Amino acid sequence: MTDYCSNANMMCSGNTARLVSKYRPVCPIIMVTRNDRASRNAHLYRGVYPFLFPEAKPKDFKTRPWQEDVDNRLSWGIMRAIELGILNKGDAVVCVQGWRGGMGHTNTLRMVPAQEDLGLDPNA
Repeated sequence: MTDYCSNANMMCSGNTARLVSKYRPVCPIIMVTRNDRASRNAHLYRGVYPFLFPEAKPKDFKTRPWQEDVDNRLSWGIMRAIELGILNKGDAVVCVQGWRGGMGHTNTLRMVPAQEDLGLDPNA
């Protein structure tokens, strides 16, 4: 039997990274968070590489859409992982995210290439 695995799993919350880590995937788990405590605690989980996102959370998601904020964090995390040699440009990345903020809203998996624009058409 062949094991299929992308080169990384991208997480946006500490709890999701912890839950994925429990199943011991062969790929690294990259966690992007704004919470410094969650970032420190993530070092205790197997295979998790925590990244502390430097930008503050938007006050209102009416001025900046939720998905735009998520894409910004994912892009930032992918670029940091490439700089550290965890990912290579063009690698397939599984992004685990939610369509709403807060705990318990993780409901989406996306496959994106490891590049700054996440493979999205900037003209769309």
